[in-house]
Amino acid sequence: MAKKKRKAKKKNQKTSNSIFSFGSKKPRKAKVRRSSDSSSVVFIHMVFSLMALLAVIAGIGFGFKYLESYVLREVYSREPHEIYMTLVDKPEWVNHALEDRIFKTVEAAYGRKNPPLDDKTAGKVYQILKEVEWFDSDSLRVSTKYNGIEISSKYRKPVVYLDFGKGKQFYVDKNLHLLRYVSMPQLHIAEVKGFKKDKHKKPVAGNIWRGDDVDAAIELVEVFQVMDAKRGHKKPLLSEIAYIDVRDYGSRNVDKSQLTLVAKDGTRIRWGSPVGKASVYLEASESEKLKKIYGFYEKYGTIQGKVKYIDPRIPEKSIPLP
Repeated sequence: MAKKKRKAKKKNQKTSNSIFSFGSKKPRKAKVRRSSDSSSVVFIHMVFSLMALLAVIAGIGFGFKYLESYVLREVYSREPHEIYMTLVDKPEWVNHALEDRIFKTVEAAYGRKNPPLDDKTAGKVYQILKEVEWFDSDSLRVSTKYNGIEISSKYRKPVVYLDFGKGKQFYVDKNLHLLRYVSMPQLHIAEVKGFKKDKHKKPVAGNIWRGDDVDAAIELVEVFQVMDAKRGHKKPLLSEIAYIDVRDYGSRNVDKSQLTLVAKDGTRIRWGSPVGKASVYLEASESEKLKKIYGFYEKYGTIQGKVKYIDPRIPEKSIPLP
């Protein structure tokens, strides 16, 4: 009987140890599962946080993009064309009249005063402006900024003026390019009269006008431009010249002057042969002619109202004849 009781007691002790023991394997397995669940929660939290951060960044970028497009729309809907189209590093002689002509050319091509600004604008404006004869197309550059269009180029500067009649008026640059007329009183551009016209040749802006008489007039004007520049800020002699008469160009008659500068009051300066040809026609050299003309101009302060004509062709030292 006593043995049975001890066996029962041992059985109860064994049962008790298996249920409440802290060293059992079952509690350790439960602890491992709790650690894995916690890591999963942290990972999911990090993923959602990263997604939220990316969403914020994307929202900021979209906001700036929208703001930029809004600003550009405001610039082009409110500002006049002089502000968003700019001629960069333009020469001093380029006046408002020429600027306006250039800007209106772009506007006319777009069919509106304020063309849109996008990644294709620079290319489109370049294609428009390369046909404008006032620009040297090889140096023309067009770029877009956040607030407009910048245009840079070398320009063709007018030297003389030609009137073909019927409203066809053109300037000519030193390389004989025809430039459509724009008022430029600050340049003192003289007209060329008596030049030969070809009935079969129509003047077209940007084309080269091939004429020896016009070319000779341009070379003569450039000589006087150099002399006026040397005199500094004094009134240029060219400011008193109305036109250059070339109707006798090529004549070998010594009584006729191939090139004659005519002042606004009608006073005539009988220059004579083309630049560089003085010795061929037994005339005074260019430097001698200039000395006489500018000596007269310095003495009286004008070439107008003093004499009927000035003839500098006779050399100071006569050339002996055989």
